[in-house]
Amino acid sequence: MNGKPSICYRNPCRALSRRLTAIVLLVLGFLCVASMADDVDDEYTRRVRALAIDDVSGHLELAKWCRSNQRWQFVAQRCQHILTLEPSHQPAKLLLETARAYLQKDQSNDPTSQKTRSAGGPRSPSTTGKALRELTKEEIQQVRRVELHHDQPERLSIRIDRKALGSFLAHVRNDPGFGYSNQDFYKLPKTEQAQLILLHGDENDKKNIQIRNDPQRLREFDRRVLPMVIQNCATSDCHGGSGGGRFRLFGGRRLKTPASYATFVALHQYKTENGSLIDRTNPADSLLLSYGLPPGPVPEKNHPIRIRAMFDNAEDREYKKMLDWLLSLDLHEPDYGFELIKP
Repeated sequence: MNGKPSICYRNPCRALSRRLTAIVLLVLGFLCVASMADDVDDEYTRRVRALAIDDVSGHLELAKWCRSNQRWQFVAQRCQHILTLEPSHQPAKLLLETARAYLQKDQSNDPTSQKTRSAGGPRSPSTTGKALRELTKEEIQQVRRVELHHDQPERLSIRIDRKALGSFLAHVRNDPGFGYSNQDFYKLPKTEQAQLILLHGDENDKKNIQIRNDPQRLREFDRRVLPMVIQNCATSDCHGGSGGGRFRLFGGRRLKTPASYATFVALHQYKTENGSLIDRTNPADSLLLSYGLPPGPVPEKNHPIRIRAMFDNAEDREYKKMLDWLLSLDLHEPDYGFELIKP
């Protein structure tokens, strides 16, 4: 011993190896957690699509499953959906309160969220939108007249009084494109008379047409498209709950005519600088389709906020169902004579 302190020399290669091992294990841990999160999200999507819209007990069980996996946003979505079907459903109310408490806590602890709010950044549609109003009886008639097929058979109950028919015939007496004598015109079924009035008549003639049930386009919308909109768009994190962007959609098991028609018109009138929700000229470019897909490489075609995708991809059966309906619409831009969604 020479009085100098002893020095312990470590193997630098071994120390580096330990550090690398720790980093690799940490990264693998994060990847594992991310993979598990994706698995839960995918399973949630699968379960939602397997449920009937009005299966209250099924949606409640899914909400409880989401709670066990700490997916509070999904818990809120399912409870909100249940309450649109049964507003007094107590278990859904209690579970929704729990979910909101967790979501509020997460948001208050998220510095990015706080920074965005303080900077006046984009807000979730669930806090900004105004509820749609139901359509009046006359507005419903206007939509039916616009959406009535002009060149295809329709099975409808239509009322046009004889005085209005006579007034129309007087207006088209000198119209070379009309091609019907008074006698032949009176023999036509009411639906065909209405189609001719909508093609050749003036605004006063058209207003005399009273259509008592839904034209085919509206029936197809109710049957094929509206259920997807209610289940995927009229949710608490999108255009449901307390608001949504520029409008809040109606929710419920089945919408009555004034609310269903309001939804139909709103989807037509909602436009952005990047396109229209329903683009009749180029149906495949409709934002209603691209917003329903997972985020893609074209940012302006993605939904403005992160939501659960309505479709897996463009080959999804539901995507094709919606596209088929869009392709069935007339090419012209409809003018219903009133506005629900203002710029």
